Amino acid sequence: ITQPMFEHYEFNGDQAFLRKTAYPMMKESSQFVLDILIRDQKNRLVTSPSYSPENNYVDPVTGKGSKLTYAPTMDMEIINDLFIRTSAAKILHQDVKFADTLSNTMKQLVPVQLAKDGSIQEWVEDYKETEPGYRHVSHLFALHPGDQITPLKTPELFEGARKTLAKCLKMGERVRDGAGLGPSISLSALKTEMQLTNTSLPCSKKALHQTCLICILLSRSMATLAILLALPRCYCKVRKGRLETVPSNYCRRFRLSGQQEV
Repeated sequence: ITQPMFEHYEFNGDQAFLRKTAYPMMKESSQFVLDILIRDQKNRLVTSPSYSPENNYVDPVTGKGSKLTYAPTMDMEIINDLFIRTSAAKILHQDVKFADTLSNTMKQLVPVQLAKDGSIQEWVEDYKETEPGYRHVSHLFALHPGDQITPLKTPELFEGARKTLAKCLKMGERVRDGAGLGPSISLSALKTEMQLTNTSLPCSKKALHQTCLICILLSRSMATLAILLALPRCYCKVRKGRLETVPSNYCRRFRLSGQQEV
């Protein structure tokens, strides 16, 4: 919830808004997270109990589907995103010690991990999924709407995100709702920025059109928002504090008309 608050500041540079509105919310949210984190058997800081939204894993002991766990990847990604943005508020020249606390805490969190198949690991352990390749890729939060996974900063994790989305298609899940399309569009946009050749999005323009229409008709606001947040990455990028447009020859890969895939 606090992520758009800081992004609002990043967009307009309004330090008064950051000081009076965004930062207090971000700080209180961070304080809440600090209060609920506990140590696991490996002395890492984790959330518990928790679960990965809409997906189950196979309990290695009972062999049955289970939902409850601790430190699911999405939790760790959200916490990192919150702490990074809250720490960035040091530009206000206040709460320096608190920012240091957040930085030290992040070092003790369970990191984003790769599964045996090279995809992003969804849970704290590399459990089997009850529905392999499930379309709700909540564990790609760090790719979208977050920005912790990028081709330049974390190339191995970025490749893991690609494999995660590819697995959804291989297992028969169509990446056609906001949960899957948001990360898919972001992945393709980021790869195109690097001028890579294999940047095709794992869905067609027809699928995107249908998904947007279905989301609107069914009032699926979260899914619609995920798509709308991802699409701008196809056309612009932020570099060294500046908003730059992507060259037109890149944009052609993302046009919603003609025969191209978006």
